[in-house]
Amino acid sequence: MTAAPSRTTPRGVVPPWRVADLSVVDEGGHFLVGDPLTGVFVSLPPIGVEVIGWLAAGSSTAQVAALARESAGEDVDIEEFLGGLEELGFVARQDPDHPEEARGTDATGLSPDPHHRGSIVSRVGASAAAAAGVLSLALVARRPDLAPTASDLLALGDPATSLAALTGLTYVLALLHDGAHWHAARLAGVRARVSITRRLYFLTLETDLTGLWALPRRRRYWPLLAGMAFDVVVLCAAWASQVLLGPDTQVMPLLRLVAFVAVTGLATQCWIFLRTDLYAVLVVATGCVDLYRTTWLSILHGLRLAGPEHRRAYASAPRRDRRVAAWYRWVWAGGMALAAVFLVGYYLPAVAVTISWTVQMTVPVRLDSLRFWEATALALLIVSPSALTGWVLLRDLARTVSRRVARPG
Repeated sequence: MTAAPSRTTPRGVVPPWRVADLSVVDEGGHFLVGDPLTGVFVSLPPIGVEVIGWLAAGSSTAQVAALARESAGEDVDIEEFLGGLEELGFVARQDPDHPEEARGTDATGLSPDPHHRGSIVSRVGASAAAAAGVLSLALVARRPDLAPTASDLLALGDPATSLAALTGLTYVLALLHDGAHWHAARLAGVRARVSITRRLYFLTLETDLTGLWALPRRRRYWPLLAGMAFDVVVLCAAWASQVLLGPDTQVMPLLRLVAFVAVTGLATQCWIFLRTDLYAVLVVATGCVDLYRTTWLSILHGLRLAGPEHRRAYASAPRRDRRVAAWYRWVWAGGMALAAVFLVGYYLPAVAVTISWTVQMTVPVRLDSLRFWEATALALLIVSPSALTGWVLLRDLARTVSRRVARPG
C-alpha cells in the first residue's frame, strides 16, 4: 500500500472530509471495513482502505485521486467510490465554515478490554458448555428414556396447562439464550441489542451482533455460540436432575418439558438455510461477508431472472461469497421447500386447531367465574406465539413498503 501522508492540511484548517471511526479487519485478500456504531460493514479491496486512510489524513479529493492512480498504476474512479462511502455514512464532505464535530468514540467503537476479561470468560464458558455436552451425550446413551418424546408436550396432565407451561418455558429460555449472546458480545466490547423477529413463520428473539465484524475472526465465535452453549448447559442440568432425583420426583414433568424445549431449540439452530446461530458460524468460518444476499443473487442469476442491477451486485460480491453460495444455494432451496411443506401440512392446521380449541375452552365458561379468567389467561398464552408472529410479519411488510416509497425511482 502507498503510505498515507501524516497530515496534508495545516493545523487549524478544516480537512475537506470527515471520516467516521471505522474498524478495518484483514480477511485475507480483502478488508472488512465498517462502523460499529451503525452496524454497517462492507468488503473493500486494499486500495479502498488506502483511500479511507488518505481521507482521514486530510487529503483533498484531487490528492486522493493522484495517490490512488500512483498506487493502482491506473486511473481510479474516485468520485464514484467516494459517493458510495458517503451513502454508507463512512465519510462526509465538510464545510470549512461549519465543520461537523467528530463523534466522541474510540477508533473502533468498542469498549476497551485491557485485561482480556472477555477472552477469559469465553474460554471458561466454552469449556463448561463442552463438558455439559459430553455429559449430556453420556447420560442419554446410558438412559435412552431421557430423550424427549411427543408425550412430553402433555407432561403436566391437563392439555391447556401443559401447552401454556411449554409456551412460557419457551419464552423464558429463548430470552436467556439471547441474553447469553448479549452478555458475550458485551464482554467482547461489542454493542448488542435483542429484538423480536421471525425466521420465516417462526417467532424468535434475535440479538444484533453486527458489531462482531469489527473483531478478528477468532473472537467472533464465542458470542455467536454462547446461546447454544447456554441451551446445552440447561439440557444437561435437566437430564442430570432427572437421573439424580429419580422418576418419582414431583418436578419430573417440568424437567421433561425443560429438556424438550432445550432439545428443540438446539435442533432449530441446525437449520442453516435460515439466519440461525450456526448459519452465522458458517459465514465466519468460510470468511464470507453477506452469504445470504449473494446466495439469492446466485439463484436469480442461475434462473436467468437477474436484472442489470442484480448482475452488477453479484459480480461485485466477494469471490469467497460466490464460491460458497454455489453449494449453499442448494441447502437454502431444499430447506425452503421443506419449510413450505411444513407450513401447509402442519403449521397452519395446528394454528387453526389451537385457536379453535382455545375458543371452545373459554366460551362455555361463565364470565363471572374464576375458571373463565384462568382459561382466558391460558388461551392467550397458548396463542401468543402465532399472534406475535403475525404482528412481526405485518411490521416487516410495513417497513419494506416504507423503504420502497422513500427510495426514489
